[in-house]
Amino acid sequence: VVLDCEWEGSPGKDAIVDHITANLVASGWAEDAVKVIAIEPELENWLWQDKPQVADALGYQEDKPLRQYLADRGMWPIGLAKPPRPKETAEWVLKQTRKPRSSAIYQKLAEHISIRGCTDAAFAEMHAAFLAWFPMEVEA
Repeated sequence: VVLDCEWEGSPGKDAIVDHITANLVASGWAEDAVKVIAIEPELENWLWQDKPQVADALGYQEDKPLRQYLADRGMWPIGLAKPPRPKETAEWVLKQTRKPRSSAIYQKLAEHISIRGCTDAAFAEMHAAFLAWFPMEVEA
């Protein structure tokens, strides 16, 4: 189960994970077959990497790099790996570029950005779970 942590009345990441995990186990799932990933603060956190592919997917085409453009506006302070408000930042960029929000943006990013560049802890946790459940055989 993968879900955002941020919504009105959210009890926080740990409470969300504990509650959903307990419910899944109580309904018959084996504990080692369950993984609940709560993304802090929200799914859009995964799209943010300081890569030109992100700017391209969001329709940003200015001369100044997107990272610097957002830093100049206080939306992605220098020194932070991600904007503090990832969803709002993505929506703001899309509004500026007049590009409609769609799943195609995430598909485009998934096709062109390596997971090696992702620093998000929730994504790393999900990736580790997939590797544990579906080990890849490496040819010698």
